[in-house]
Amino acid sequence: TGMIATNALRPKTGNVSAGTSVFSMVVLEKSLSTWYQEIDIVQTPLGDAVAMVHANECTSRIDPWIELFGEASALFGHQLKRDELFESLYEVALNKQSKLGRFMHDLLESAISDLKPGMQILQQNEHVNIDYLKGHGGYFKSKSAGAVIMEETLGTPIKLLKTAGEGGAWGMALLAAYRYQNSSSKTDLTDFIDQIFKGE
Repeated sequence: TGMIATNALRPKTGNVSAGTSVFSMVVLEKSLSTWYQEIDIVQTPLGDAVAMVHANECTSRIDPWIELFGEASALFGHQLKRDELFESLYEVALNKQSKLGRFMHDLLESAISDLKPGMQILQQNEHVNIDYLKGHGGYFKSKSAGAVIMEETLGTPIKLLKTAGEGGAWGMALLAAYRYQNSSSKTDLTDFIDQIFKGE
């Protein structure tokens, strides 16, 4: 669903899904030279090889801290809306001048750090050219902190679509729409998704 949700279906495209877990998927132009423990090889719906780097935790490392801050705020009579709390604490991570900013920056960085070894193998050992990855999932739900910190951590530009915060549910909805339309026509999946994302 991540490939669909970000229109990363063709060789030289890629996406990174960051929610409860985090994984990057890069559609390869050619096979890797050898096997790596850090990288799984999967396929696009059309059969192209995809290098997948996966870690079991991501926002699950961040959420308990944000909920703790919310509980502390409520204790002093300041009941904040959940979305407001999450967005504010994510975005303060870009202000490393403050102690809270540094704390949140380190927290957001640590949540995705397990991706770094596999991504370095792809770029340094296998010389896979990655112009950028399209990000989606809850890690990107705030304005820009998720993308900025992931770029810093992975050394790869991150682009966000308008639907970046929607995660895999958006990809599933697109697949359902394709299946529904394809019952009466034979549109190619990549062409269908290209039309959905036209202008993005």
